[in-house]
Amino acid sequence: MKKFLLIVFVVIVTLVCNSCKESNTEPAYATKVEIIAPANNQRVSDTFYVALGISNLENINKIEYYVDNILHGTRYYPPLTSYPVVASQYQDSSGHEIYAKVYTSTNAVYESQTINVITLKFMPSNLTGSVLNDSTLRVVWQDNARFESGYEVFISSDDTTYSLAATVKSNITECTIKGKFTQSEVWYLKVRAVNGTQQSAFAKCTVVTFALTQPQITSFTTVADSMCEIKWMDNNNFEDNYIIEISGIWQGTVSKNSTSAVIKCTLPVNSYLNIRVGAKRGNVIVYSYSYNQSVYFYAPWSLKITPSSISNVQLQWTDASTFEAGFQIERKLLTQSLFTQIGVVGPNVTTYTDNTADTLQQYTYRVRAYTAKNNYSAYSSQLNAGFGLSVQIDKFIPITGITNTPSLLINNKVFAATSTGFKEYNLSNGAMIKKFTDFPDTGFFSDHLPVVQSRGLFAANEFYHSMRPANPTNMVCIWNAETGNVHAKIGFQNMMLPIGFMSDNNTVVLSTGGTYYLYDMTTLGRLKTIQNPFSGSDIMDDQNDLILAAESGLVKKLSLKTGALSTFAVTDAQDVLSLTPDCKYMTVKCLTSVKIVDLTTNSVIHTIPFSPLPTNANYIPEKNALLGYNSGTGSYLFDITSGNRMILDGYTQYPSYFCYRQNSLYAVSYNGYTSLLVTRAWCNL
Repeated sequence: MKKFLLIVFVVIVTLVCNSCKESNTEPAYATKVEIIAPANNQRVSDTFYVALGISNLENINKIEYYVDNILHGTRYYPPLTSYPVVASQYQDSSGHEIYAKVYTSTNAVYESQTINVITLKFMPSNLTGSVLNDSTLRVVWQDNARFESGYEVFISSDDTTYSLAATVKSNITECTIKGKFTQSEVWYLKVRAVNGTQQSAFAKCTVVTFALTQPQITSFTTVADSMCEIKWMDNNNFEDNYIIEISGIWQGTVSKNSTSAVIKCTLPVNSYLNIRVGAKRGNVIVYSYSYNQSVYFYAPWSLKITPSSISNVQLQWTDASTFEAGFQIERKLLTQSLFTQIGVVGPNVTTYTDNTADTLQQYTYRVRAYTAKNNYSAYSSQLNAGFGLSVQIDKFIPITGITNTPSLLINNKVFAATSTGFKEYNLSNGAMIKKFTDFPDTGFFSDHLPVVQSRGLFAANEFYHSMRPANPTNMVCIWNAETGNVHAKIGFQNMMLPIGFMSDNNTVVLSTGGTYYLYDMTTLGRLKTIQNPFSGSDIMDDQNDLILAAESGLVKKLSLKTGALSTFAVTDAQDVLSLTPDCKYMTVKCLTSVKIVDLTTNSVIHTIPFSPLPTNANYIPEKNALLGYNSGTGSYLFDITSGNRMILDGYTQYPSYFCYRQNSLYAVSYNGYTSLLVTRAWCNL
C-alpha cells in the first residue's frame, strides 16, 4: 500500500529581547537549526520537502541544505522553512543523508542534525506523444511510482501556459487527448504523478507537431515500358490521399492508407527516372525523397550458332529483358557494313533459323529486343558465321597394355602392338577381335606402315621385340591381316624397318636409314638396293611407288622403280608431316606455316600460318581441314575454309596416326584411339 506523506511546515521562532537594544553583542539565546521533517529513516517520494526548525530568523542571511554531502539548494533572505528536494535521479529504494546549514549576519554557521531517508520513485519518465489523426493525440509515459493515486496530463501551445488535458488512475501509462488540430501546429505535453495533495515533478515531452510525414518509397518495379508498380510506407494517419509523380509529371492519385500503386504510362527506357510519392491533406503536400531508378531494357546476349541442318543457320541467344514484345534479327555480309533485318520472333523466344543463307558467303549477325511502345534495347554482340567445320569427341577407346608404338587403322579395324601381343580391335567399340598367332609378345612398328588392301598384308621388324630371347634373329615378318598367319619372313644382317608395299602387291620396301631395299614377297629375294638421298624424314607413296621428302625449300620424289630423283620448289619447305591415304596430298612444315601440296600438279594449294608450328599434322581433304598437334595447345582441328582452330578439349594425347572413316576422324595415340565426329555446317568464325 502506497503511503501518503504529509509535508510538515513548522516554524519555531524564539524571540529574546535584550534590555539594551543598542548592544552589539550576540543575543542571549543563540540561533539553532534542526530538521523536523521528514523523520529519521522515513520513506519519502523522489520529490519531497525538508522542513527546518530555526530560532532567531532575523539574524539569518543564508540557508543551505545538503544531500549526501552535496549542496542541493541555497536560500537567501528572507529564509523559508520548507525546501524541495528532487531525488528522481536516485535509484529506487536507495538511502541518502540530509542536513542543513544556517549562516547568520555575524558570519556564524549553525548545522542541523543529519537524518537518513529512503527515496521511492514517484516522477514518471519517457513521455512521448504522437499524432493519431487531426483530432487525437496519443500520450505514453513510464510509470515509476509505487504509491501514486493517478496521473495528470497537461498540454500547451507555447510551452508556458499549460492546461489540464486528462487524468488517469494509478498504473495507467497512456491516454488520448481530443481536440481540433490543424496542419503545422506545435503542442507541448507534460505529465506528473499525484497522491492526494502530493505531486511529483513533471516529465516533459518533446515537441509534438501536427504535420504530414514524408512517405518512404520502398520499391519501383518495371512491369513494361508502359506500366510500373511503386510501393511505399504509409507514415501518416490523417492524409486525404497520395499523389504519384514520375520525372515531374503527375501520374495519378490513390486513396489514403494506400501503400502501392500500378501506374500506366510511357516510360523512357535506359534513362534515369525520378519517382516521388506525396501525402496530401487539403492544400498541403509532403513528398517522399526522390527515388531514382532506370527502366533497364537489357540487350540479348550470348549469341551463338547451335547445331542444325547444314543448309540453315540456327541462332540462339539469352533473353535478358523482362518485357520485350519480341526480337529483331539482322544480318549482313561479313565484308559489308550495312545490316538488314531478316526476321522477327515473339517474346521469350531465344532461337531463329536463317534458311536464306548462302553457303558460299560469310555473314555477321546481331539481335535486339523491342517493345510494344517501339522502344529498343541495345544490340547483342555481333556473331560472325560461315559454312565451316564442327568437331566433337565421340568417344575414347583405350587399348590395355599398348606399347610405345603407333597403331594402324585398316578397313575399319584397329591393329595394335600390346604388351601381350599383336591384336585386332573393333573400330566402333574397342572390343578385341583376335590375337595374331606366331607373333612375339611385344613389338615396335613404324608409323608409316601401309597395308596392301587387296591382299590384307602388314609387316613388322621382329628385331625390336623387347621380350625376344637373347641373340634375336634380324627378321621382317609379313602377316595376313585376315587370318593372322605369317605370310612371309625376310631375314637380313643389318637392322631394317619395313616402310611399305609397292603397287605390284608383291614387293615390300625396307630401310636401314641410309639405304632402301626392295624384296620379292614370293621368292624372298632382294630385288633392288637404292641409296637414300634425303637428309631428313621421308614417307612412302605406295600408290605411285615413290619415297617423298621435303627439305631446303624443295619437295623431293624418289622413284623406287627407276631410282630417279625429281624435285620442285616449295618456299621454306623444311620437313614432311604426312601424306593422305590416296597419296594425292602431302602436308609440309615450313618456317612459319604449314603448306598443303597437290602431288599431281606439284603445286601448293593451301598455306596456313601457324605459331607455334604443329608437331604433327594430317590433311583431311574430305573436310578441307587439318588435324594437328602441338605440346602447348594439344590436339586441334583447323578449318582451312573458315580459318577456325578448334581445340579438342579433353583430348591432349599426342596423336601419332589419323584415319578418316564415314564422317568420323580417328586419332590414334599411345594408349588408345579417339573417335572425333567431324561435320561441315554453319559455325562461328
